[in-house]
Amino acid sequence: MKFWFKTVILITTFLIGLTFTSCSAKKDTKVEVDNIPKYSEVTVLENSNGSFNAFRVQDKTLNSIGTADNIREMSYNIKSSVYAQSINVLNGENSNKNVIDINASGKRTQLKDFYSAIDLKLSDSGSKLAFRTFKSNSLESAEGMKVYDIKNNKYLKLKSEVLISGNLYQWIDENRIIYYGSIEGQKNSQKIYVYDFNKDKEEVYLNDINGTCIYFIAMKNGILILSRQRDTQQLYYYNIEDKISKNISNNISEIYKSITKYKDGEVFFLGSEEGQTNALYMFSNADFTLKRVTYDFPKNIDISSGLAVDSQENVYFCGMENAEENNKKDVFMYDRKEGSLNLISTEEGNYSVYSETK
Repeated sequence: MKFWFKTVILITTFLIGLTFTSCSAKKDTKVEVDNIPKYSEVTVLENSNGSFNAFRVQDKTLNSIGTADNIREMSYNIKSSVYAQSINVLNGENSNKNVIDINASGKRTQLKDFYSAIDLKLSDSGSKLAFRTFKSNSLESAEGMKVYDIKNNKYLKLKSEVLISGNLYQWIDENRIIYYGSIEGQKNSQKIYVYDFNKDKEEVYLNDINGTCIYFIAMKNGILILSRQRDTQQLYYYNIEDKISKNISNNISEIYKSITKYKDGEVFFLGSEEGQTNALYMFSNADFTLKRVTYDFPKNIDISSGLAVDSQENVYFCGMENAEENNKKDVFMYDRKEGSLNLISTEEGNYSVYSETK
């Protein structure tokens, strides 16, 4: 009897240990004091045949700061010393498999409880990271948005039934994130919602979208929305405080990337008008004006290479002569004060641009 009891205890202990090992195997934390990225306010990465070079932007030039991991995407905050990077995993397949490396104040955490993760978005000071994941190398395996609490090293479970549409989510402050989606089986549930992690509660942020939301950009006192209804689209600004909408344009057909200057009430985005090439646009909620910044220089804009902004009101993006050769790109800077476009890379390469969260 005693032998049987001891055997049960040993087996139970083994199974409990195995369970905890299996759970913790998806997340590995260790101190990496000497491995903090040397990223700057605006960072440029170059993929040179699988080897990554990193540059800081200074005085309208690219200055090398060394090599980098096989980075697919990143989001970082220098002031808080938080760096989140999606690292490609070479597994012998032509796939999108990756893991997320989080370096926060010298402590490194790796998330890998998914096949791939994209659209990394840090909260304002970098205490939380939102991203969306896939179970396999298929778009049909999408798992939706996840939020990871970097400070407390754990996932945050949202009390929500909303199915978020793609990457339509954005932080509006350190503890609130807004997202567009609908509740399965519930009519007229396509809205923009807000989740407050302080209250652990979801509420409706914007009820009436005027059609289907294609893209939205959160601003200081409102939200810029691109919606589509049947064959027409509308870009409009909604003031959260006075709840008034103002039509901005009916010509914008797509928005791909955006970045906001909250202090100045300005938005820069890469988008397109029907039948025209991709371009850089600027919107101001001070006078509700929309301005197309680029035309023929550069000839083509690469929408997959990112968009960045610095504290001096300069905006960075990538462009190329031939749209079919996206490994031969250059880095361009739009000087907001001078209203000029500047080529800042000295040679073509497969570049991507990033700027820290603010």
